[in-house]
Amino acid sequence: MREDDLVYLGHNFSKLDIAENLTVSLVHPTDGIARNFNNKIRDIIDRNAARRADLMFIGHYHKLAMLKHQGVYGYVVPSFQRQTSFMADNNLESVVGGMIITVNFNELGDISSVATEVIEF
Repeated sequence: MREDDLVYLGHNFSKLDIAENLTVSLVHPTDGIARNFNNKIRDIIDRNAARRADLMFIGHYHKLAMLKHQGVYGYVVPSFQRQTSFMADNNLESVVGGMIITVNFNELGDISSVATEVIEF
């Protein structure tokens, strides 16, 4: 509320129209993640039809995973927080870093490729 240049997108979820044929979902679940990160992405896509987008970025878990499922490019995104004592006590790692996502479109305006660059810190 104090910053003029920040826009509040919603609590734990937002869906954005980035381009004419590109939607992005930002999801911040409140549960834990299983050992198989790809299954978590699939579950979130399967159980949240209204939240699906072309690209779905899932935070909260401090991990890194990516896959395409049901036409959705799903990502569990890394964080900018190193392993906390809570995480260490529970044998949880924290992937610290970011990603650059490049989306290319064909002449019809459909997604033709998605390139993911991971930058680890």
